[in-house]
Amino acid sequence: MTRDRSIWKIGARTLFGALATTAVVAFTAAALVTPLPEVRQSAPSTVVTPQPAAQERVCPGPLLTIAASATDANAVSPIGEAGVVAGAQDPDRTVETMPLTGVDPDGTAVPTAIRVPVDPAEATAPLLAGSQSQALSGDELSGLAATECQEATPESWLVAGSTDVGRTTLIMLINPSPVAATVDIQIAGAEGPVEITGASGLIVEPASQRVIPLAGLAPDVESPVVHITSRGGKIAAWLQHSVVRGLRPGGIELVGHAAWPAGRQVIPGVHVVQNASGISNDTGRTLNDAEPILRVHSVSDQDGDLMVRILSEQTGQGTVLNARVAAGAVADLPIEDLQAGTYTVVVEASSPIVAAVRGNTSGDAALDFAWFQAGEALAESFLVEVPAGPQPRLHVANQGDQNAEVTLTPIKAPGSEVALTVNAGASVSTNVAAGGQYLVTGPAGLYASVSYLGDGMSSSFPISAISPLATPITVYRG
Repeated sequence: MTRDRSIWKIGARTLFGALATTAVVAFTAAALVTPLPEVRQSAPSTVVTPQPAAQERVCPGPLLTIAASATDANAVSPIGEAGVVAGAQDPDRTVETMPLTGVDPDGTAVPTAIRVPVDPAEATAPLLAGSQSQALSGDELSGLAATECQEATPESWLVAGSTDVGRTTLIMLINPSPVAATVDIQIAGAEGPVEITGASGLIVEPASQRVIPLAGLAPDVESPVVHITSRGGKIAAWLQHSVVRGLRPGGIELVGHAAWPAGRQVIPGVHVVQNASGISNDTGRTLNDAEPILRVHSVSDQDGDLMVRILSEQTGQGTVLNARVAAGAVADLPIEDLQAGTYTVVVEASSPIVAAVRGNTSGDAALDFAWFQAGEALAESFLVEVPAGPQPRLHVANQGDQNAEVTLTPIKAPGSEVALTVNAGASVSTNVAAGGQYLVTGPAGLYASVSYLGDGMSSSFPISAISPLATPITVYRG
């Protein structure tokens, strides 16, 4: 009997052990297929709306000519005056203007700072915009140059210009602040960074302009990109690029800062004209910069692979190009076999880049070209000021995955409100009035530019985003 009980106990222990093992295995298997509770700790953060600051922009003033003085071959002089338009969203709001010290000894043709002060009780910063244009028809300089008035920043990327034979590029540095700015200039070309001297520690006095010929820093560079950084006062920077083809003026453009380096750049409103290939010098030879090109600069220390989509504004159809740009170098990529029309160029890159497109046009009496700069993603509302010029148009590009409904409301312009539908991945444009001011509303993340195209005249400028200091920011506590 005792032996039977022992056998029963051993058997019971074995049975219970087997059952326990089975339960553990079953539980483990269930744990592998059943989602466990997920515990996540987000970084503590606070959304802070800064005290709205006064909105300020700088307009570069008149176009310039070099070596106009018989006594000073390096002297820079203004040519005429630029037509500036500026305003705030509220037409009754005061827009202050402050002339800055320029290259004009008489002080009549100088850069201008525009400013809208903000009351401390205001919850949001006012919208401010300004732009300018100037047309020339001289024996050496001709064409149309239009640009947006810019916010001064500690860093700018200028994607344009050339110092090849017959090409002149001036760097325009404007310091609207009450303190001196110390400026460093870096230049990249087709072979990478250009070795230059005398381009570091340049002083731009308070409320003044300094002009530097690019050829004095980097001669014989066909495809430069200029990087400006400043300490102390912030700088608004432009490149003035002009061309003389033999004895014939070939156009002029005033180019402000491009969008910040990024893996994707969007360039709306690019005009392609079929007669551009016929541009030649007085010997009949077609010039190497007559065809449209995409200029791309890789700001990374790694080579970059590019996918370029060129999409027709009229049809939505387009073409795709693949290319590669060396680390730190600049590449001018030909844009070929396109029908005349208006396009949006989207550049996707494996490393950060800056980009712009150069296009040409010709007319019965003159030649001209335009630099179409990559733009910035915009907020839900932005202002557009349209300076004088032939056939001005506003271009809006949508790189999102949802269609966008956009409203164009004239503030200081004839006409009524215009509603636009911008399909996902597409772009549209509409006529705007020279001298007009418009409020544009729609979803955030759109890109916009203003372009001009006439007989022997072409120009363009992107619409800049509002200062980030005027928008809410998220602060994370570590």
